[in-house]
Amino acid sequence: MQLCEKCLPSDWWGALEGDESPTTSLPCLSHGEHPTVKSSSLASRLEELLSMYRATLEGDPVGDVLVRDWGFPDANIASTLVADCFPDRRIEPSTKVDLLTSNEALDMWQTLKDELRTRNRFFATRVLDLELIRDAIENQENVIKSGQKLYRGRLALPGVRRRAKEMAAPPAGKAAAGRANPDGISYLYLGDSKDTCIGEVRASIADEVAIAEFKTIADLHIVDLSFVDGVQFCTADSPSRSILAVHLLRKLSYELSLPVRRSSGYVDQQYSYLPTQFLCEYIKSLGYHGVRYPSALNPGGTNLVLFEHDLTRINNRTMRHYRVSALSPKTELVP
Repeated sequence: MQLCEKCLPSDWWGALEGDESPTTSLPCLSHGEHPTVKSSSLASRLEELLSMYRATLEGDPVGDVLVRDWGFPDANIASTLVADCFPDRRIEPSTKVDLLTSNEALDMWQTLKDELRTRNRFFATRVLDLELIRDAIENQENVIKSGQKLYRGRLALPGVRRRAKEMAAPPAGKAAAGRANPDGISYLYLGDSKDTCIGEVRASIADEVAIAEFKTIADLHIVDLSFVDGVQFCTADSPSRSILAVHLLRKLSYELSLPVRRSSGYVDQQYSYLPTQFLCEYIKSLGYHGVRYPSALNPGGTNLVLFEHDLTRINNRTMRHYRVSALSPKTELVP
């Protein structure tokens, strides 16, 4: 199969040389464009990449992994590339794989949690390669422009109207520990929509929710974990270490998005938040204004936690109260 520039990650196409050099003799079957490269000529590079994975029933199809971790544009084309590069069927397009160091990433997270809980609350730097994490963080930089609308929701008593000042972040010293903020340090948690806010406050049918509109008053430089990019295999100094850092950021994104268990005690919540608080504090120390992460309670929605309160202004005229009239729960079978 002939592949064009649209079929491969940008770093792969830019690194083509020698036997891999693009040719103009045959068109790309997927896009009909020139120049192209023969898929089988990429076998050695693909084999090196896939040596970082193991086959496992709990993994994801290899084509999906190439898209998620390494920036391939299309899973079907990536799967066809695998089939062409491994005619002996050592690896098949249907093979499910998992990163060899995926357990290492989970172990590092648990080690960080244990370190923060029982050994070093403020200087737990020995359990993480923060320079490696920093490189991955810098790849997730994004800017929210001044004037962007964001929203904050709070449950309200039936018939009782919340005032605009009640929608602000809690005063310094009175903030309970949250997903991103340590106990006593006040951050501002916002959502991208009314529906995200209603989901995040865990509103039930007949509950009333106050929604306030905020507007950014400056350009905000944030770390965007709503989607964590993969690694450029051909340009990374250590692809195996870089993808490990990416998996740690995905773990941070996942943990930030998790809804709080209502049955959890305050102390349990404090301890479970320690790794996310530690990494958010590290992100703050790098000069960022906040972190965006996905909403687990409104799929497709996002949340934003801001480290400072003076980066937005509440619009008093847009305060609204809503009563929840229906819910659309989604379920999954528990094995």
